[in-house]
This record gives sequence, structure tokens and C-alpha cells, in this order.
Amino acid sequence: MLCPIAGSKRRIPQEPTHIGHWVSKVPGFREATQANNLLVGGKEVRHEFGPRRTEKHDRLLAYVYVGRILVQAELVKQGWTVVTRAQSLPRYREALQKFQEEAKPAGRGS
Repeated sequence: MLCPIAGSKRRIPQEPTHIGHWVSKVPGFREATQANNLLVGGKEVRHEFGPRRTEKHDRLLAYVYVGRILVQAELVKQGWTVVTRAQSLPRYREALQKFQEEAKPAGRGS
């Protein structure tokens, strides 16, 4: 989730604030944004950081929880995002990759 934070908890706005205009033209963008908004929109979230807090463009790198739900895992299960080595902490990598493998043949996402 790419958002500025102050402290470890923050309410996420319904609309993304740091998205380049080209991203909105990617197939499935609107549907993926809606799926993300259903999970986090207007809710209090908790961030878990890995060894790096930001990536090369100074965007936040964090795992996002709403209660006990790991948002990235839900989006992978639904087929809206993919797992990359750079993003996943080792303790989450295996589970996220399993969710991704299950989503592909089930035709979830775009």
C-alpha cells in the first residue's frame, strides 16, 4: 500500500493519492482499486515493515493489516496483485506464492 503514514496506525482514504495517470489505464486497475477499497477504505490499518521502509521512488513498503486480515494476502487470493521477491518478507513469501498459484487456475482477478 503506497501511502504516507504518521505512526503505526492510519485510516486509509477511499481514493488512492499517489498513483500516476498511466496506472489507471492498466487492465483491471479499477477493479483492483475497488477490491482494495473494500478491504481498507476508511478503516484503521496497521503497518508491518520489512528491512526497507521505502523503495527507490521513496514509496512506502509495508504489509497492511485491517484487524487480523493481511490485505496483500487477500488481494493475491482474489487475483488482483502478484507476488514479487522484492516485496515479500521471507516469512510471508511461501503463503503468498501459494495463494497466487491457487488464484491463477481459478481465473480470479483480471
